[in-house]
Amino acid sequence: MRRALVADSLREKCKDSSPVLTADKPWFGMLSRMSSQLTAAKGPHLTSPFAGSSQPWDAPDPLPVMRRELKLLLIERDLLRGEVERLRAIEQSRDQWRRQAEHLRALIAQVPPWALFWRRCLNGLKAVRKPADQWHCA
Repeated sequence: MRRALVADSLREKCKDSSPVLTADKPWFGMLSRMSSQLTAAKGPHLTSPFAGSSQPWDAPDPLPVMRRELKLLLIERDLLRGEVERLRAIEQSRDQWRRQAEHLRALIAQVPPWALFWRRCLNGLKAVRKPADQWHCA
């Protein structure tokens, strides 16, 4: 069914009396017309991978360009490696700080609440006494 639809659409596009053999194999007249349209187009030859030359042996040597690109890629790789190492060091320091914070939380959780209250009271008394002691020294 699908092949028939494709064949019908090809017949409509060509508008010739020449038949299309199958949907996968268009007839030679259509291919020759397409190739003549391509050669009539003003632009570089589409079938040659070498833009300025007609044969591969006439093309310039690609080795210096490839060497330069390889050097640039090596430089970029080294820069990316340095960046990765810097980010790993930052991540490790963050992990270290996180572990220390968790350890302190665990220690604080072990201290009974009355001890924290007693410590605050002592610190308050020291703060009240300190100015009085300073007046006696003067």
